[in-house]
Amino acid sequence: MSKNMIMKKLETKLKLNRDVYFVEYDESIDWRKTLPDGNWSLTVIADKPDPKINDLIRIAIDNNTGYICGVGKEQGFVELIADLEIVERKITGAYLPGHLILTVGDEEFEDGIWYSLYLTHNGDTEIKKIVFVDFTGKAYPKFIELIGKLENGYLPPDSDL
Repeated sequence: MSKNMIMKKLETKLKLNRDVYFVEYDESIDWRKTLPDGNWSLTVIADKPDPKINDLIRIAIDNNTGYICGVGKEQGFVELIADLEIVERKITGAYLPGHLILTVGDEEFEDGIWYSLYLTHNGDTEIKKIVFVDFTGKAYPKFIELIGKLENGYLPPDSDL
């Protein structure tokens, strides 16, 4: 996938009732204009801390995301940064959407992607789009392979047992 490709809408046979987009993180992208504005979920795929994740989360909140998920080795970093940004905005009175923003993370790639696709529901705002942003630069082939497996009935093993 080209580094300069703006969000790619995934055509899938999965019964999700929502659109799925995938994009590799690229500093040249105007994220404020590229990300949806309302009724969406952000999933960040990251294996190392990156200060640009902070900026993306701020923009996602400004663009009224209803859910922020972290997937990969830095899922905890993603979730923590999102939670801290939400708390800081509550304390300072900075902009927050009129709905609750839920946050979650999963280190296991398959579990995290599956969760993002199927379980990112928010009672305060309908999730109509899921945007996956890849900070690793290498998740797309694995992502597409997993989508194909899911289309054929695959379920990731329960890693929490």
